[in-house]
Amino acid sequence: MHKNWVVILFLIFFTAFLLLPGLSKSSLWDRDETFYAEVSREMLATKNYIIPRFNEIDFLEKPPFAYWIMAGSFRLFGVGEFSARFPSALFGIGTVLLTFFLGTFLFDRRTGIFSSLILSTSLFFLIAGKSAITDIYLLFFFTGSLLFFFLGSKRKYCYLVSYGLTGLAVLTKGPIGFLLPAAIIFLYLLFNKELRQIKDIHLPAGILLFFLVVSPWYLAIMKTTGGKFFSEFICRQHLYRFFHPMQGHYGPFYYYIPVLIFGFFPWSVFLPAAVWVKSEERREKSRAYFFLIIWMAAVFLFFSVSKTKLPHYILPLFPPSCILIGKFWSKEKKPFLKLSLFFFLGISILFFLSSVSLFWLKPDFTSPFITKGVADQRSDGVFAFSLLTINFALLVGGGLLSLSFLRRKRLKRVFISLVAIIFFFISFFSLSVVPEVNKLRAIPSLAKMAAKGSPEDLVLSFRWFEPSLVFYSRHRVQRVNSLSELEKSLKTERKIFCFIQEEDYREIKDKINLTLLAKKEGLSENKGRISLLLLTN
Repeated sequence: MHKNWVVILFLIFFTAFLLLPGLSKSSLWDRDETFYAEVSREMLATKNYIIPRFNEIDFLEKPPFAYWIMAGSFRLFGVGEFSARFPSALFGIGTVLLTFFLGTFLFDRRTGIFSSLILSTSLFFLIAGKSAITDIYLLFFFTGSLLFFFLGSKRKYCYLVSYGLTGLAVLTKGPIGFLLPAAIIFLYLLFNKELRQIKDIHLPAGILLFFLVVSPWYLAIMKTTGGKFFSEFICRQHLYRFFHPMQGHYGPFYYYIPVLIFGFFPWSVFLPAAVWVKSEERREKSRAYFFLIIWMAAVFLFFSVSKTKLPHYILPLFPPSCILIGKFWSKEKKPFLKLSLFFFLGISILFFLSSVSLFWLKPDFTSPFITKGVADQRSDGVFAFSLLTINFALLVGGGLLSLSFLRRKRLKRVFISLVAIIFFFISFFSLSVVPEVNKLRAIPSLAKMAAKGSPEDLVLSFRWFEPSLVFYSRHRVQRVNSLSELEKSLKTERKIFCFIQEEDYREIKDKINLTLLAKKEGLSENKGRISLLLLTN
């Protein structure tokens, strides 16, 4: 037991050193981070914790749990980047611990340690754990619900904990928080010929607990918004999203294969060898292997069939993948290890060459930017993208180092070198690369200028919109799509701030009575290079 506490404390500090540094080093990114942070800010400001609102309009795309947590963080630390992202880091640390416990329970403590270290150094997990998005919350509850279901065979009360965590998953992401864990459990019992076990999992009490967790908010929101909630949240955001691509997020059935290869990097290169298990090993731990394979397959197939696709949707298959790879590394014989390390080196070289190619493929990212009226910043992206290239060179060096250890048959050092190189990679990326790239972004610095005005000021956005305008201006942003609408909005005695792209301003500047306050050429996450102007009366 003492050894477990030592491991737990080590994992907490190790993961914290990966996730916490750099949380405030960049502005929130469009569009997910700024959407969720602004909803949480408005929730805190209005004290309305039932109806999520964005830009003072009902925002019914997601349930409220993540907003509640983020609003609580804002209350403790103030509204800002760190407080928006800090809860994600905590839930990330929690998920690493859950993976340790699950790997230990299914196999042994050695596997649990390897599994948790693998998860804490996986690329998409690190991105999610350092971002103000809901997926890391879902990952925690998803993993916890399945862990406690398995623990229920030893301690019956764990089944009730599993039901409660499933309810919190539904409060975080909607019905998917219940449907996927339930499908995994059902398929596991079905193929294991243990459906009779359902009578032992406290189903009536569990269902009651589940509804006690879920019902208060869902009943309150349906009573408050009526059919609007059902049509937007259930019909559009779940049913329609599953059967039709939304907001340009689509892809072929095999979409998640490259996503898994690059998003689960560097450990994805070991996944085929980890899944390939000799028959005698499979028989020895058949229930554990079977459970993990079903978990992975259910998540992968569900989101592959779905018409709307986003890379972070498959985060819930990371814990079972990590445990399988953790078991692979805990064994004395590791088949295909050399081949896997060559794949690691190849992908690292691909990352490196891709970063180098940006200087030729995206010259507009590195050419000079013009800034007027805001604080001086670097004039181009050469320095930022040079740092990115150096960062990927670290991966190439790590691949060569791990192969040299393998050649000398020092397998423990191979694993340690992989963990260490990702630790240094993400630290350098968070503390050096991201801040420099952030300096090139056009929107936050201009939006903060509007925030310095009065709450009564009128803030407009002409012919384009990003949610960061709302979060950083601290105002409701009125979207204006035509010159006639703009002229109508200008008939006011209030102070006006108007965000407009330079090409649109050239078209209408002789027809409006607004003066240029500031100009920022830079990058936008969704539009590439833009020239953004802030006008005022």
